Amino acid sequence: MHGTALANTKKHSHVVEQAYEKHKGGGMKRLAIIGPLLLILVAITGCTLFNVNPSPNPTPQPGTILFFDGFEDEADPAWRPETIGTAQWGAENGTYGLKNPINDIPIRTFVGDSSWQNYRVEVDVIYNMSQGQWYWRANSVGTKVAVFLRVKDTSNMVAFFLNPGSTSSFQTMKDGIWTVESEANTPGGSSLRLSVTVKGNTYTAFVNETQITSFDNLSQNALNGYTGLQMNYLNHFGYYAVTHFDNFRVTGL
Repeated sequence: MHGTALANTKKHSHVVEQAYEKHKGGGMKRLAIIGPLLLILVAITGCTLFNVNPSPNPTPQPGTILFFDGFEDEADPAWRPETIGTAQWGAENGTYGLKNPINDIPIRTFVGDSSWQNYRVEVDVIYNMSQGQWYWRANSVGTKVAVFLRVKDTSNMVAFFLNPGSTSSFQTMKDGIWTVESEANTPGGSSLRLSVTVKGNTYTAFVNETQITSFDNLSQNALNGYTGLQMNYLNHFGYYAVTHFDNFRVTGL
């Protein structure tokens, strides 16, 4: 009985081994077929089998808010301001402007990513004047308020210069030299909502939702770049004009 049982056990083990080898062989064949299909799927979808997130799309979807700063407590640390002498950019009383400004020296501040392409920049522009609107209109050019678009570096960019009650203009800077591209009269006011868009080669400026001017920059090499602001403190024989910014928003187009 013992010998018969041992023989049956060996026979059963041999049958199990044959079944395992057959199953293993079939599994290898299935893996040989499924493996390349999985590789093709990975190549098409850009995904991996190891739960690794794919690289984000560098072009934001239309309507995406790329950046916002309401300057409630302090300016967002993402700002990259210029510092000249004692003048410094900073938030105060819920707005963004210059502290300890130097007379008649424009100073810039930048924010954003060099990969940004099509977007809208919106900002409230608030004026503080010593002698009322008549003085502002006569000297608004001196404040040199500007919104920058598609900044490649500090010597290559596009800007909209806002001069309420006077002539505003789009200008391009190439290798440090400004060129006027388009200009138009702009309504005055002590507080304006400025919106500037760039999509493809077209740049458009709006003040209080009314289009002011537009131009096509067909000669521009850079189709992407970050944004920024500029202002200048003007004090002429005790009469001054200074600008503050609020509710700065950048939205993808």
